[in-house]
Amino acid sequence: MSIAFQGKPYRYNEDFAESCGDLIILTSDGQALKTDSELLKTASPVFDSMLSRLSLDHSSSAIKLYLQTIRDEAIDFTDITYETFKETLNMCLKYETKMQGLGLLGQINEGKGVIGHFGAENGFELFCLMPNFNDMLTSCRIIKDVRSRTVNNTKYGDFWNPQLWKQDTIKDVRGDWVWAYLYAHNPTKYPRGSKDYWEDVSNRFLRLLCGVYDTVVI
Repeated sequence: MSIAFQGKPYRYNEDFAESCGDLIILTSDGQALKTDSELLKTASPVFDSMLSRLSLDHSSSAIKLYLQTIRDEAIDFTDITYETFKETLNMCLKYETKMQGLGLLGQINEGKGVIGHFGAENGFELFCLMPNFNDMLTSCRIIKDVRSRTVNNTKYGDFWNPQLWKQDTIKDVRGDWVWAYLYAHNPTKYPRGSKDYWEDVSNRFLRLLCGVYDTVVI
């Protein structure tokens, strides 16, 4: 029996493979040994320090919000900056806690939403993040909340008007999101750029994406 870490295989040492320990030690010669972390911490102050402290290359504000998120706490977004929010979402992706990230997005959507809190100028970057969580509903709300403010306004980027797209406009957006968003802009009875127009684009976007995934499931 073996495991892999960072692409390298490690074979369980037969004397330790059946251990019920909570810690796996990976050796320099490609073996894996299961043991009890408390045993190491009790026996050695060095291991106690190593196993009791975790150094993460993230800001304290993002780590605080991340811990609140995975503990499923009610979060006050009043003083949370966009940089902290984005860093926390990226932590949810990096540490494979996407469901908790969806919980964070769900909480902010109960109030003003991501655009209401962090501004339309961050709409495109947030929209690019949403496919990583498969979060169609937040994407729809971003479309509705950014809406007409973006028309002929370079501050928000040219993504919001497909007629202005350049070659690299959509390079950061996942393909199915691009396809659904593009076709959601098909002509409607509403004046282009109006509130009703963007409501319709948002609703079409959701229906198109749901149609894609319904087809895949079938």
